[in-house]
Amino acid sequence: MFCSDTPRSEFFADFIGFGRVMLKMQNGKGSKGRRLPFPLGFKLMPSSIMGAIFLVLWSEVAKGHLDKIDKTLLLAFRSMKNSDLLVGPGWLPQVVRNVSFLGDSIFLIFVILAVSGFLIAKRAYLNAFLLSALSMGGFWIISLSKDFFGRPRPSIVEYLSVPNSASFPSGHAANSTIVYILIAVALFKIVPGKYARVCLLSGAFILAALIGISRIALGVHWPSDVLGGWIFGLGWCCLWFLKDSIPDSPTAFSRYSSKQAR
Repeated sequence: MFCSDTPRSEFFADFIGFGRVMLKMQNGKGSKGRRLPFPLGFKLMPSSIMGAIFLVLWSEVAKGHLDKIDKTLLLAFRSMKNSDLLVGPGWLPQVVRNVSFLGDSIFLIFVILAVSGFLIAKRAYLNAFLLSALSMGGFWIISLSKDFFGRPRPSIVEYLSVPNSASFPSGHAANSTIVYILIAVALFKIVPGKYARVCLLSGAFILAALIGISRIALGVHWPSDVLGGWIFGLGWCCLWFLKDSIPDSPTAFSRYSSKQAR
């Protein structure tokens, strides 16, 4: 993140210099066909692995290998006497809807804006940019993925919420995983105290898990849809590791520029 005592004029000057270096590299100047450095490729491995797992999961779903497990887990949330009723007290369906709302894309956008504003106030400009860019990029890819895979919604139980898109992967599960975990990571060094940071990360994972489970309980997603959303979300969050490859202070910009100019 940017140093709080860094003058803005110096930052933008270094930013422009860094842009020129990157432009020269892209055009082949100042670099003789260099390949991406190994550390960068290494940092992409977690996302690549999660992406491969995601595709394997879809392959199993498309072949129908998970149909029995999906139906068993989905019906486990419903009354044995009436599959249209959720197991538990009468107030539980509303609680589940409220938890599910925390993963709604419109609500998440407001959360992103609020946290990004806080990060900007703390002069953590790069964190604010990455949080917004990665979150919105993830939203877009999930929307395209739903249209591409086109899996129908479950039809064996009554919906306790109104779905408006295809089933795989779960947008609520994926988007909430992306947003809440990225928020925890973006705020990690800002929040004081070891235990507070542990609670921040733990809370993000628990919240994403509860939102995914709520989609199954509402009957609008198969369990494999939610699992796919979690896997995609975690893989997308791993792109944050690339942050260390982006110079985030004038000193880092200067060091990067001088290194590439050799």
